[in-house]
Amino acid sequence: MKRIFLLSSHPLFGQGVESLLRRETELDIVGRESDIDRAIARIKKLRPDAVIVDSNDSIPDPALVVMRFLREGLETMVIGVNLWDNVVCVYRGQQGVIKEVRDLVQAIHGEGLKVPPPSARRRGSSLESALKLGFQLPWNKTQKK
Repeated sequence: MKRIFLLSSHPLFGQGVESLLRRETELDIVGRESDIDRAIARIKKLRPDAVIVDSNDSIPDPALVVMRFLREGLETMVIGVNLWDNVVCVYRGQQGVIKEVRDLVQAIHGEGLKVPPPSARRRGSSLESALKLGFQLPWNKTQKK
């Protein structure tokens, strides 16, 4: 069973996703928060398998959440959902389009995502910018001798 935490400042979105995902027998919704600082404190205690984050005015790019989690020592999958165009970005470098709850569940399980055409993909995310500036993430560190 996958343990899921929701981070959303949109109550309707957060409640809706929580309600829909609770129908999935293989998922356990362990918490939901609207504030990132409170969310981090709870995530440290609850240790979910995945955190679903929506893009909004306070978190315009879920990659910023990934970087914050890394600074805090959290090693959980982050699934960012862009509410404007239904694009989902999985912390492990996957990107796809979601049309229904099943697509979101597949992202949680790491199953194949529908990859959007290049014209629909977001460019210049904060994560991409950080990587260009040499920000070291666990999966791109190189050993220095």
